[in-house]
Amino acid sequence: MHNAILPELTTSANLSFICLVLLATILSCALIETGITSGRFRNASEVVREGLRLPEQREQDNKAKLEWLRAAANEGFDSADQWDCMTLRSDREINDFVDRMRLEVLEKFVASMMSGSPASPSEISPK
Repeated sequence: MHNAILPELTTSANLSFICLVLLATILSCALIETGITSGRFRNASEVVREGLRLPEQREQDNKAKLEWLRAAANEGFDSADQWDCMTLRSDREINDFVDRMRLEVLEKFVASMMSGSPASPSEISPK
């Protein structure tokens, strides 16, 4: 019986899979040990929970960013529909305008972050 199973385990694909599992195990153990010895975590369960929480947090962050971008785009489209715009006739005028708007938005964004409550797109968009 042992000989019947062994050839299946030693195929190239299976050996590659086994190597990947072993590597993942070794790396996971190293990450867990580092997390505990650094004092950031008290035990392996805390490290694993954090590792499972991170993808969910990243997804929520990406969703919030996408909502913000959609709101900013809609605000821009609404502004263009109302002809609340200007004509820029040269590359210099365009570059100067973009630089002014970038600075205005950056200043508002930094102020909102420093206040502890991030601003909505309409609060930091250039006027």
